[in-house]
Amino acid sequence: MEKDEQKSTNNRLVIILLIVICLISLVALGISIYVFMVLPKSSGNSTPTPIVTKVVESSLTPTLIQTSPTTERKTELASNKLFYILTDKIYSYDYLTKEVKNWDAGEIFGKAVADKSPYASIKNLRVINGKYLGFIRCDEVKGDYGCGIYVLDLSQNAVTLKQKVGASEMLSVADWATPDTFLYITEGDDAWKFIYHDKGAKTTLESLPPLQVGRGGGRNDQVKVRFSPDKAKVFYIDTTTPRNITDYNVYVFDLKTNEKQVIGESTQPEWLANDKIIYRQLKPDTGLYIYDLVSKSSTKLAQVEANSYNPEVLLSQKKTLYEMYPEKQVHLFDHVNNQDTLVLNMALSPIWLSSNIIAYEEVAPCPAGGCEEGPGGEILDTKVALYDLSAKQKLGFVPDLTTNWAVASYL
Repeated sequence: MEKDEQKSTNNRLVIILLIVICLISLVALGISIYVFMVLPKSSGNSTPTPIVTKVVESSLTPTLIQTSPTTERKTELASNKLFYILTDKIYSYDYLTKEVKNWDAGEIFGKAVADKSPYASIKNLRVINGKYLGFIRCDEVKGDYGCGIYVLDLSQNAVTLKQKVGASEMLSVADWATPDTFLYITEGDDAWKFIYHDKGAKTTLESLPPLQVGRGGGRNDQVKVRFSPDKAKVFYIDTTTPRNITDYNVYVFDLKTNEKQVIGESTQPEWLANDKIIYRQLKPDTGLYIYDLVSKSSTKLAQVEANSYNPEVLLSQKKTLYEMYPEKQVHLFDHVNNQDTLVLNMALSPIWLSSNIIAYEEVAPCPAGGCEEGPGGEILDTKVALYDLSAKQKLGFVPDLTTNWAVASYL
């Protein structure tokens, strides 16, 4: 009997010990889950969750509702800045600090030369990788237009001449993939050329006989070259070429396959993705369209009206700013939600400075008798203002700047 009682007691002790071991294991498991799964989500060193935005419909401007903490993109020297040209000098305006900087690069060009020749100028500013600024400069002397492609290193405030073109050639536009890889159009006595320059190697993608006659410009006209986001394709538009004095076509080239595509009856193109271009179509049904390079077909943005011009794309969020004329309005189109929103009245020429901040030309009201008419429409009194899309608030003006015609920013 005593042996049976002793055996029963031992069994109870074993059961109790097993229960204790199970409880300890459960506690240890709970601690492990907390350490390895919960703590990293609240740690400041973890990768932040992406911002999710929702567009609230409004008759005036979009409202962005952040559903997670704002994250800032990597800061580069060109971040938060609008670059522009005044009196043959390059300036930048920092919309956060309000600082205006004159990038005179140690007077590398000497004094302004605007009084020497109507051709002497800096133009075509383009930010390169957030660290450099590309531009064209022509400085005519007898028998030489003096045109070249330059790159300003923002960290050193130093300028390098990357390509000098022929004495009889005028440079009209350029774009850069890197400081040493760029596109440009030249017009000379012997030919009109569209050239791809890659680390010293030049390829003429298109060559036409010299232009014999010219014409005045209008709101549909544009001269522009651009690399695709992945730098594998390029396009150009020049609405007055030797091919046709009204050459309203976009010419697209694949740098790997050499395939060429043409978007007819079009102007004011901009890359929407590596294989898509948004542009203004002139006829038969005017408005903004998207051309797909894969299907080789175009689709109209049905929500956008006919008087839409100059689309400006924010690739990271698939959004496009554009202007309406003669309405003098700035609109925002969200390609994800297929939603069009009126942003500003009495405004033209919008460009992106960040995902929330835009620059635009604020238009002064015309006098009682109406504005004077020019070749491209009304001659308007404008000055460049900044606007916060999130706060729906104007941030002020860029000092002394009256037009967005030759400005650049980094996104």
